[in-house]
Amino acid sequence: MKYTTLGITLFRKCNANCSICCFESSPKCNESLEVNFIKKYIDSAVGDKYLRNISFTGGEPFLDYNLLLELVEYTTKKGFNATTITNCFWCHDL
Repeated sequence: MKYTTLGITLFRKCNANCSICCFESSPKCNESLEVNFIKKYIDSAVGDKYLRNISFTGGEPFLDYNLLLELVEYTTKKGFNATTITNCFWCHDL
């Protein structure tokens, strides 16, 4: 199998507390990855001929918007597409 997307769970903190959450995230969770570790992980993926996308998730990745922006910029500079998985709590209009 050839994977095209690498998913990175930034942290488990989330503004929701959904019973179906596969990461068991919640507002009380404080576990997270250190930004330099994440960047080294992205660096290690450079050169993989199948990987095209880096997807950031959590918890809720938009809770640390500045971190998410930093990592999206880093990811695109390394030649990957950046995506995110979010609960869209920040969306107020459809």
